[in-house]
Amino acid sequence: MKRQDSGYGSNEEDDDFEDDEKKSKSMTIPTNTTKLEFSNYAQVDVKRRGAKSSKRYEFEYWGYKYSWRRVSKKDGTGKEVSYHLYKGDGGHAVAHIVPELRSPSQVREGARNGEWVPPCSMWISDPSVLEALTDVADVIVATGLIALIDDCIKRHFHPEAKHTHSVSVPLTPLKYEVEFVSPKAMIESFKRRNSGGSHKDRDQRGSPLRYANPVEAY
Repeated sequence: MKRQDSGYGSNEEDDDFEDDEKKSKSMTIPTNTTKLEFSNYAQVDVKRRGAKSSKRYEFEYWGYKYSWRRVSKKDGTGKEVSYHLYKGDGGHAVAHIVPELRSPSQVREGARNGEWVPPCSMWISDPSVLEALTDVADVIVATGLIALIDDCIKRHFHPEAKHTHSVSVPLTPLKYEVEFVSPKAMIESFKRRNSGGSHKDRDQRGSPLRYANPVEAY
């Protein structure tokens, strides 16, 4: 015998199923594309491409392809990251985003205050862009801000983890964390070391261990 259902229970189950379906549809999915819409009804997709030194943010506007290219260089103990916009496949940059010069104490103070986007200057260096009737200057500023914010989020909140291995020292309880070096990087390191000087010079210099004082081992 099957119990006669009044219908209330099934309706509640259907409502729960519909709520779960709506939640699953509304969940955000990580993507490399940021969609922008402007007051002139233009829609621009900013796409993140590449990684590290080849990282860039590409978009297309009025039939032209643009690319915000990320440039990183050493700045004392830290790293300076700037962005330069190129139109088409090459040529000179038409816009720039460059961090402001700050002292190490100012950088530390900003880090203590929770700063994750450094103060930057943005400017358009191509006069033809400013004189264009297609509102491309507004698009350049908006896409530049997206590139800056997205890259800062990646570097600050999702830093790349270094691969380390714990190595124990024989006959001692000590352990050291050693950073993993790939075989390819190790081969390149040996090539650089062996490339300096001729074989004759290295034979004359000899090994630094050849004339070392002997040490008794127990």
